[in-house]
Amino acid sequence: MKKSILFGILLCCSAVSFSQNIEDKVEAALQKSYDSNNAAAVETFLYDNASELSDYWKAYIKYREASKIAKVESEKKEYIEEAIKLLEHSAKDAEDYILLALAQNYALQFVPNSEIYNKVTQLISTLQKAEKLDPENARLYLVKAIQDMYTPAKYGGGKNAELYFNLSLSLFENPPAHNKLKWGKEDARIMLGIFRNGR
Repeated sequence: MKKSILFGILLCCSAVSFSQNIEDKVEAALQKSYDSNNAAAVETFLYDNASELSDYWKAYIKYREASKIAKVESEKKEYIEEAIKLLEHSAKDAEDYILLALAQNYALQFVPNSEIYNKVTQLISTLQKAEKLDPENARLYLVKAIQDMYTPAKYGGGKNAELYFNLSLSLFENPPAHNKLKWGKEDARIMLGIFRNGR
């Protein structure tokens, strides 16, 4: 009896510890894949922790696989479509919508010209949902900056990217107590540098 109670307590503590450190664990697995230049490490992590990972973290991993690990266009497209599919039906809070918008924006490069307008409209709608729920979210402005940065100038792109990147970085410096997520700050720094160098 005592052994089963003790096992239950240990199992519960382990689950709490996993959820509290999930972002660090995900980033560590991704770093191994970045270092080895293949997705094996993060795919193993994904498989081993599938039941504990929310759709959000599974989609985040797929986004990173598409944008930073995959080298072949077909793999990038497959990963990003998986990320979108995971979030389209489960998105319920600002962070879900922000990550979905980031994935939708990345996926635009694989969309035929005839579908671009509809896909951009979906992306803008997703960003609006996120902004309505959390208008001072640093990752929201990161995604808005990236979206503006990659919108062609003839369609009004490039006008607000630097403003949004700087706003994102400012918000990362003073994160709200309710939001424990850390990812995105380094992305904002790097992308701002790319934007400035590309002008």
